[in-house]
Amino acid sequence: MKRRSRRELLTGTAGGIALLAGCIGDDPSDADDGTNDDGTTDGETSTDDDRESEDGADDDENEDTGADDGEETDDDGGGDGDEDGSPSIEDAAFTTTEPRSEPAATLLADREDADAWLAERDVDEEAETFLEETAFDEASLVALEARGPNLCYELGLESAALEAGAIRLEAVADDGDDADSCAQQEVTVGRLVRISDGSDPVGEGSATIVDRSGDAHEFDLGADE
Repeated sequence: MKRRSRRELLTGTAGGIALLAGCIGDDPSDADDGTNDDGTTDGETSTDDDRESEDGADDDENEDTGADDGEETDDDGGGDGDEDGSPSIEDAAFTTTEPRSEPAATLLADREDADAWLAERDVDEEAETFLEETAFDEASLVALEARGPNLCYELGLESAALEAGAIRLEAVADDGDDADSCAQQEVTVGRLVRISDGSDPVGEGSATIVDRSGDAHEFDLGADE
């Protein structure tokens, strides 16, 4: 018998191992059957993914509906007052060179009253425009005045409100922090206050003015003042 060399034995053994490995790799049980790791076949979508997509779409629709509802609610708010139902309050400061002897508070009930008040005073353009833009059929207008010793003085509005169908105002004459650098001149400082709650104007109320000496002056506001 011919004895095989060691080289031939090793070569034959390696070939057998390679052949065996090829057979194992071709096992039909290991072939791709089209099933994904999540248990679904190719061409199918996971049920969980479908559920999440549908839930997301529903959330988007809900958000859109909420935004639309919010816009409709805002449109329902009305009147010239603020959205929370409080009155609209606007004011404008003025200074005239005709000094008053005492503080004054005047309710200007209509355009005729406003024109008569303006004709007796030399106010600046801002205050004049404020008067002209007032709609007296839906807003109340009050003129507050006090005397000031220099050009830095002003009449500041401390509070303004509509309470129980009446106007309540408080103003204080003050020179701020620049009194030493102001030109000394007796003037009248004032404040025009316009109040509206989106309904008919109010024809009564009260005002308090604190003058430059710190004394408080009370006024009743009304058609017969």
